[in-house]
Amino acid sequence: MSIEYSASAWHPSRSRRFMIAGDESDLAVIQLMLSALPDRSHGMVFVEYDAERTEPAPIHCPPRVSIHWLPMQPGPDGHGRALARAIDLWREEFLTAPDFDDPSEFRVWIGCAACPVVAALNREIEAQIQPL
Repeated sequence: MSIEYSASAWHPSRSRRFMIAGDESDLAVIQLMLSALPDRSHGMVFVEYDAERTEPAPIHCPPRVSIHWLPMQPGPDGHGRALARAIDLWREEFLTAPDFDDPSEFRVWIGCAACPVVAALNREIEAQIQPL
């Protein structure tokens, strides 16, 4: 398992399972990564967006990849909170699963780097994972 930090480092042929997370500013990168996924891919995509300004746009992805649109929480500290919660719940489910025995089958990409709460969570996940 590894955390990928840029689209250029994204190597979908090495894995079949994915978690991609970001906000509206990451959409172009997320779409690029999804377009490179093999049809056999499994995974989740979390995208936080400003529901007051934007409607979620359709994104093409393999059939076994689900996209979750997360409305940004209101307030000055709202940016990244919904995304961080989704990432944390994903981590609880997948990084602690007793049947998860082959970390090389998984890739993680987390954007929204300008948001402190997401950046902190990214560092925590990186500490849990042995990069390839």
